[in-house]
Amino acid sequence: MGIDDGSGGHFPQVVPIAVIEGKNISTGLDFDCCLSRDRCFATAEKRGLGKRQYYVVGHDTVSDSPMVSIHGHLGAVRAGVFSDVITRNLYFDVFKFPWDLQKTAFSYFDAVDTLTGSSLKKEFLEAFDEDGNG
Repeated sequence: MGIDDGSGGHFPQVVPIAVIEGKNISTGLDFDCCLSRDRCFATAEKRGLGKRQYYVVGHDTVSDSPMVSIHGHLGAVRAGVFSDVITRNLYFDVFKFPWDLQKTAFSYFDAVDTLTGSSLKKEFLEAFDEDGNG
């Protein structure tokens, strides 16, 4: 997917997005990585609290495959072939929804704003812009 997690890794998640079809909003699928927006790991590393570089050793009991990491890609080896791990699960937390599913939330704001002429996305973003710097 080419979605960098901000630490040199690639952890895409399948997320629902709004798709405008005429005057209706349907749900499509796309990829996102909430880790790419998280500065916690880089800040912690700068303060000497661990490193973002990693490697994986283990076994996925669900797919019965060895787990590995290659150049920041988390994956499994099946029949000698590496394949990225992409989660299709969504984990719900009402307070984290705008962050973890930012692409989803913004796509629905954009779709509603386009169809109705509203400015919900702008209002939402302004509500979180505590210092007014955009």
